[in-house]
Amino acid sequence: MTLEWADQQGRGTHVNLSGLGVVRRSDQREAARKLIEFLLAPSQQEVFAQNNHEFPVVKGARPSPEIAQFGDFKRDPIDVDGAGTHLKEALNLMDEVGWD
Repeated sequence: MTLEWADQQGRGTHVNLSGLGVVRRSDQREAARKLIEFLLAPSQQEVFAQNNHEFPVVKGARPSPEIAQFGDFKRDPIDVDGAGTHLKEALNLMDEVGWD
């Protein structure tokens, strides 16, 4: 099997992201911070990568053998923080075109 990554000569390939956060009014902020730090440790990233067959986000964490065979690729450098400011517009557009 040969894998071709999209747009390697331009912006790069789109990558879906998963994220963590702490609710502003949480009364467990310190515990949440510790959990996030634990989940971002390379050893935990490898657990996720091995079980979910996803590319790990933390440098040094190894992907599963199935994912490793795909090799590296150029990722689209989307501004995730900036994209969030356009959420309402994006949701309105999806409603407008009937995408669900």
